[in-house]
Amino acid sequence: MTYDVIVDTVGTAPFSRCRHVLSPGGCLLMVRSGVADLFKVPWFNLTSGERIVAGSAVKRSEYVHHLGELAASGKIVPVIDRSYSFDEIADAHRYVDQGHKRGSVVISLEVSGNNTWL
Repeated sequence: MTYDVIVDTVGTAPFSRCRHVLSPGGCLLMVRSGVADLFKVPWFNLTSGERIVAGSAVKRSEYVHHLGELAASGKIVPVIDRSYSFDEIADAHRYVDQGHKRGSVVISLEVSGNNTWL
């Protein structure tokens, strides 16, 4: 399986680890990256068919809303590895801490009889 975009929010998915699962022309978004990564990015972008984006980002609520619209329309499809109830949150943390997840881990809350996804 390959992915068009991989978003690394915690610094655990370096390009060397993600390269084999990025689609041709895919993009690795390194939300949290180190100084060494910042120096490597231009070289990777010049020498590979993939694109890496790293460094500080501007935080704007309209960006989050736009991502929500893209997901709602099906233009982007998040990869959900596992789902846990709020009562199982400790198990969810243990699973994430193992470092083997392949997508998002979702925690659901029961609110007035309705499932709300976080």
